[in-house]
Amino acid sequence: MRWLIKTDSVIHFLQETLQKSAKLSAFRADLNSEESHQISFFDDFEDHIFKQKACLIKQDDSFYWISPEQTHHLLPQLPKFAHHIEDEDIAEQLNKVVGARKLGLQKNILVTRQQWVLRDNEGKVILRLTATCDSQHCLLTATALRGYEKQARSFAKQMPTDNEITEIAPDYHLLLAHSGFTPTTYSLSLKFNLTADMPPEQAVHQYAYTYFNLARENEAGILAHNDDIEFLHDYRVAIRKIRGLISLFKKQLPKTLISELQQELAFLAKKTNELRDLDVYLHNKKSFFNRLDTNHQKGLEQLFSAFEARQRGCRRELKSWLSSQNYQQKVDHIYHLISCLLQIDSQQSIQPCLQKLLRKNYKKVLATGQSIHAKSPDEEVHELRLSCKKLRYLTEYMQQLPAAQAASQIQKKLKKLQNSLGDFNDNSVQQNKLRQFAENAPATAAQAAIMLAETYASEQKSVRKKIQKQFAEFAKADTQQLVKQLSQA
Repeated sequence: MRWLIKTDSVIHFLQETLQKSAKLSAFRADLNSEESHQISFFDDFEDHIFKQKACLIKQDDSFYWISPEQTHHLLPQLPKFAHHIEDEDIAEQLNKVVGARKLGLQKNILVTRQQWVLRDNEGKVILRLTATCDSQHCLLTATALRGYEKQARSFAKQMPTDNEITEIAPDYHLLLAHSGFTPTTYSLSLKFNLTADMPPEQAVHQYAYTYFNLARENEAGILAHNDDIEFLHDYRVAIRKIRGLISLFKKQLPKTLISELQQELAFLAKKTNELRDLDVYLHNKKSFFNRLDTNHQKGLEQLFSAFEARQRGCRRELKSWLSSQNYQQKVDHIYHLISCLLQIDSQQSIQPCLQKLLRKNYKKVLATGQSIHAKSPDEEVHELRLSCKKLRYLTEYMQQLPAAQAASQIQKKLKKLQNSLGDFNDNSVQQNKLRQFAENAPATAAQAAIMLAETYASEQKSVRKKIQKQFAEFAKADTQQLVKQLSQA
């Protein structure tokens, strides 16, 4: 039993509560112990830990990862990233919450923890109470002693029902939530107020303008945080989403405008390509070392030393670019191009346009996927990946329309196939990049790069088999029925 109460005096609150009942009025509350600690809360830029109702805290000189179920795990030190934690189980738990995000200080709160007992008129302890308090609130947790459950229920009845806490969350999380802390609303998943009869140019403008603003929100993080690679990742994803959507509407919107907007966005993305590749390499450094035996460790050290040096250079170049007048001019021009969308009068509605595009792209996915076999060239698998990506953008966008529940169901069915297609492409890209690097690298580093490339080639073969099975599952009649339902809604 837990209650969150607004009080600066636990004893006064308990005395008032006991006086409400004739059965409890002769009882008394005694304070057994009291201690105060500065609690430092840590989280990532998106407040993922808070949103998952968990806690990563520092109390005195110790760090704890506290799950929503209040399981406490002592950490030897505060990790910068989830993958830095040596305990694999805890690292996996935290990684599911924050991913590659860097961890940092979120807020400090002075917390007082009191242990109380409730005694009956004979002085017997019937209930234990823990009060976890900040300057404004106290979280009371009651534990009945065996044989005194009836008295505990009587006590609980006198507590304000509106203050009872039934959600599963650590005490510290609840205190933080009521301390005035407001989590960020930042998210890559945005909501739009689309209507079925909205003109496509207006809908695309809303989407492009909002996502370009989101991309720009990450500029400060890219400039300030060298080691949080997710700022650059989100910048790229936001730009990719705009490019994906406007490419779908290239026949509904002016060709010259769409072409110029695509070129400008592609230019921004290209400026970040090499750094993003290096970020991913170095973030996954441990897994690279696990791929090869100890004979290649020296070569891998040389390889990653070169990656780190080039990463530093790429960061300097990108920061200089983002801070330049030329970049600001590019940004201003892209905003201008996006605003030009509102000057168009296509005399069309977004829903029938999207439905037509859905039918067309789904047919292309089926045709491309059905033509793939064990000996198909990689290019055909990549073509399927691009077709599936367009279909995902469509269903993602159609989810914003009223009565488009089937879109999310199609997305769920598409997810596994698309993940495998992404892995296939990553394996192909990694092989090429590693072999290119080997051409100009020292002998030991070149050998390690080639060996790594061969492990990717082996993985790519197994992923190809998985893709064929997942495509067959996706192409079943139930998915076709969902597409039909959504394209006729």
